[in-house]
Amino acid sequence: MVWSPTGYFSLSLIPRSGRSLGLFLAFTGMFLVSSDALLVRVAEQDSEVDGWTIACMVGLFSSPVAWGLAIRNLGRNLGREIARWRLPLISTGLLGGIGTTSFLTAVTLTATSNVVAIIASGPIFAAVLSRIALSERTSARTWRAIVLTMTGIVVIVGGSMAGGGITGDLVALLAIMIFAVNLVIWRRYPDLPRTLVVAVTATFTFLITIGPADPSACRRPLATPLPPKSACSPRLRRSPLHCGCGCGLTRCPPPPPSSVAR
Repeated sequence: MVWSPTGYFSLSLIPRSGRSLGLFLAFTGMFLVSSDALLVRVAEQDSEVDGWTIACMVGLFSSPVAWGLAIRNLGRNLGREIARWRLPLISTGLLGGIGTTSFLTAVTLTATSNVVAIIASGPIFAAVLSRIALSERTSARTWRAIVLTMTGIVVIVGGSMAGGGITGDLVALLAIMIFAVNLVIWRRYPDLPRTLVVAVTATFTFLITIGPADPSACRRPLATPLPPKSACSPRLRRSPLHCGCGCGLTRCPPPPPSSVAR
């Protein structure tokens, strides 16, 4: 029995294999991604960090942990497995690094809800790519889900074009397309050690972002304080971007002199 805020539950309730385990892991992954997006927004709100810097910090601190798990899992076979899977590892690690950076950058450029909704469509894109690359059969139910998902993404992107934040939505689309390609690679190589995939991805994330990142921004507060919500016009508050004052922008403009005088 394990304690949770809602009471105790038994570990035996967690699926051990098959479709149920896959659905459980997918749900858990999306829940963690949603929480991750909120944490990124908090970090971006209170300092001058950008997506590059956040991704660099993620790669820097997750690499030792990921490699430690890989060494623990593979033991003496670590070098042999790296040599055996070197090309798939390089491909999926590079794609994963770019995808991680794109996701974290997208969260800083558009509404978190937009990013999470777009990221959730990853399996749909993977189904299309699997049909093309691996000739896997796609059911009619899946095709209907694909159509509905694409419709939802068009609505999200269309709303951003009207109110701002289109760049963030497009970056999120790039992230999910990369994720879908990685899903196909993992499907193509089912014996590829997943702990190695995570470790290589963390390393590539750090290497990709170390150049444009600015770690000193993590401890540097915003140059100017955010104005109160009342200082922003209703039109600006409807923007899908978000900041700490609640006006709807990542960085608020200074209030006009007339509003300050009043």
